[in-house]
Amino acid sequence: MKTLVIYCFDPRAADIPQAVAAYLGDEIYPGEMILDEAGKRVGSTRTLFTATNGGGRAEPVLMSVAEMDYLFHVQNVVVVHHSFCGTTAFTPEVLFENVTIITTPISRLRLFLRDQFRQVDRGRAGHSCVDDAREADGDA
Repeated sequence: MKTLVIYCFDPRAADIPQAVAAYLGDEIYPGEMILDEAGKRVGSTRTLFTATNGGGRAEPVLMSVAEMDYLFHVQNVVVVHHSFCGTTAFTPEVLFENVTIITTPISRLRLFLRDQFRQVDRGRAGHSCVDDAREADGDA
């Protein structure tokens, strides 16, 4: 694995990994499965892997980035945002006003997420790429 691409799970952004592979030129995506003699999957020719989330934000994926780097010595982490992404305009207040509490575990999750949103200012549409770049550089 050479490259990890972080992008939004919006279906309109589904071609981002192929576009990044083409842009970088030496990446393989989606690749082919490598099978052993018994037909079991034992590997892949893919060199570009993906992580998706709402808005294609880097911060929620940082643990995965660290794990992938430890295991595979990732050379590139590419964060790609797409135009007209609705999640970049969310504020914690708007998000949590629309959350329905169903069970106690969800309530605990809500409190945890609310605390996380207090730590990182997210409600500024148009600034998500800048925020992700600062977080990646440790300047946040």
